[in-house]
Amino acid sequence: MLELLISGERVDLQPGASITIDEESPVFDSSSIPGGFSYPFTLPVTPRNRRILDFPERLEKSGAMSIEQPFQLYSQGILTLSGTITIMEAGTEYKANLAVGTGDLASKIKDKKLKDLDFGGMRTWAWKTEYKYPEDDFALAPVFNYEYYADMPQNDDFKAQYGKINAFLNGEFYHPTTDGGPWVITPFPYLSYLIRQIFKFAQFHISENAIISDPDFRDLIIFTLRNIARQPADYVTETYSMAHGARVPHTVTNHVIVTQAREVTTFNLADSMPDITITDFLLAIRNLLNQAFVIEGDSVRIIKRQDLVLKPTAIDITDQAIGKPRIDGNKTDGFK
Repeated sequence: MLELLISGERVDLQPGASITIDEESPVFDSSSIPGGFSYPFTLPVTPRNRRILDFPERLEKSGAMSIEQPFQLYSQGILTLSGTITIMEAGTEYKANLAVGTGDLASKIKDKKLKDLDFGGMRTWAWKTEYKYPEDDFALAPVFNYEYYADMPQNDDFKAQYGKINAFLNGEFYHPTTDGGPWVITPFPYLSYLIRQIFKFAQFHISENAIISDPDFRDLIIFTLRNIARQPADYVTETYSMAHGARVPHTVTNHVIVTQAREVTTFNLADSMPDITITDFLLAIRNLLNQAFVIEGDSVRIIKRQDLVLKPTAIDITDQAIGKPRIDGNKTDGFK
C-alpha cells in the first residue's frame, strides 16, 4: 500500500495507485556519479488534494506550475522516496513529477575540474617540519629519485642535487634560495582535504566518511611535480661568441627558456591539483579505494563497499520488485 505525504499532509491517491522505481546500487555501479531522478505520478482532483496543492487548476496558475513542495512516499509503511513534487498539468487529474532529493551531484560537478575548486586562493607560505591532516591540508613529503634523470648525461652529483623533492635533512627542509637551491618545493594536497572541498563546492554535507575514519586512507596525499620554488618559465636572449676562424658570424643570439629559483613566500594550492575533471577524479578514487558514495538528500555517506555488503543497513525489497533483478548468478560467500 502506498502513502504519499506532501508538505507533511497525506494526500488522496488513485485507486490501485502504483509507481515503478529504478534503483541503482551504490555497491556495484562503478562508472557513473549519482544524479537526480524523477518519476511521473498522477493524483485525483479531490477537495483535499486541491487544498494541499494550492488549487493548481485555477486560471491564474496557468504557466506557473513550477512550485515545488516536499514529499515523502511510503510503501508498506517504509519510506521509499523523498524529495520535491511539482504539478505539471491540471485537468481531470493532476499530473505530477516526483523529483528524488539526491541533490543531483552529477549536474553540479559536470565539466568542472579540480582546479576550479576553492582552495583559499594565494596563501602565505609557512615552513613546518611536520604535517598532518586535518591540521594541514597539504604535506611536504620528501622524495628522492635518481630515475628522474636516468636518461640524462649529468653526473651523480647533479642527480643527487636535482633529484630531491621537498629535501629534508636534520629536521629541516631545505629553503630554495637561502640554502643555495635550486630545490624542488612541492606541496602534496591531502586526499581527505580534496574530498571535503569537492562536496563543499557541490553543497553536500558529509555525514559519514570512511576515508577519514581509516588511518591509512586519511594520510593519503596527491603526488605532483609542480615546483612552487620556481618562477614561471620565460624566454630570454643569450649571446654566444663563436670560435675564431669559423665561417659563421662571430656572435650568435639564441632565445632560450629559463626558470629562476625564488624564495617561497606565496603559493596557490590549486596549481598542485591534477588536470582532471571532478567527475573522473571521484570515479577513480571510488574504484581505487573501493568506496561507495551514498547520496541522501543534501548529505553524502562515503562508505567502504565491503561494509555495505557485510553490514547492510538497508531493507531488502527484492521480493517486492517487479521484473528481472539487475544482477543474475549464484550467490557467493564473501565480497569481491
